Amino acid sequence: MFWNRKKTAPKTYTIQDFLGTYRGFSPTDESAVGMGELEITITEESVKTRMATGLEIIEGGFRTSDFSPMPKELLGTVFNTGSEYLERCIGFLVGNVKYVFTPDAKEGDIGLIVKWPDDTMIGIMGPTLLLSPAQVKAGQYDKALENKEFNNQFPQLRYDGKTKPKGS
Repeated sequence: MFWNRKKTAPKTYTIQDFLGTYRGFSPTDESAVGMGELEITITEESVKTRMATGLEIIEGGFRTSDFSPMPKELLGTVFNTGSEYLERCIGFLVGNVKYVFTPDAKEGDIGLIVKWPDDTMIGIMGPTLLLSPAQVKAGQYDKALENKEFNNQFPQLRYDGKTKPKGS
């Protein structure tokens, strides 16, 4: 009988559930379109970042162990009131930077939002939006880059952090 079914506890996520390479768009004031390509690779031990700014590639990183779970109340500050994503997303903190993952990201969803502090230039410019490893593998990132006008002005890692060279 349905009333005798045992309820299962909601899955508790750790950062280990989100390993892989995320690709997307991050604000930069060095680009004509105000953003550049960002790649975040999360492994068991480390997180590596590469950002195409419009002038260069900036690389960084930190230890995966630096992630700490984000309380639900703080996760709520990333979304507008009533957003369906609040119940679907899992948040982690590294210092005062918020990393918000969508475990079941489908086409049209954001796989990872990185919310920088509002008192930083990048925080003022807007959030960083990335697609999950599964979305990238499914071709959704390449599809986002298909817009020729956008693609020609968008700094990419494959062009040494600059825009697509003319004539290529």
